[in-house]
Amino acid sequence: MIEFVFVSGGIGIGVGMFCCLCLKYIRSLTFNAWYECTFMLLCGFVSYCLGDICKTSGVASIIFTGLLLSIYGWYNLSPQGQVTSGLTFRFLGYLSECAIFATIGINIFLF
Repeated sequence: MIEFVFVSGGIGIGVGMFCCLCLKYIRSLTFNAWYECTFMLLCGFVSYCLGDICKTSGVASIIFTGLLLSIYGWYNLSPQGQVTSGLTFRFLGYLSECAIFATIGINIFLF
């Protein structure tokens, strides 16, 4: 169990550090706010895929990646990228909450 958490945490921290370093040193990402936002979304997807390939928890690796991106990656974004990524992730979170609660509501009446 401990190895499971360390491997998925290591994957998440590795992908998160790579993403933060790319956002800091590759300035061509900051020309367009959508590039920054898409890059952050892709880093989360890559973290999940690597965790799944290594037969560990992809969700746990996404959590570690998200923690690193929220702490260190936010300050490496342009001001437009901060606004765009904040609104985009807030909107995606709202959509996923709606989908989860709709599924729970439908399943309550089915069982």
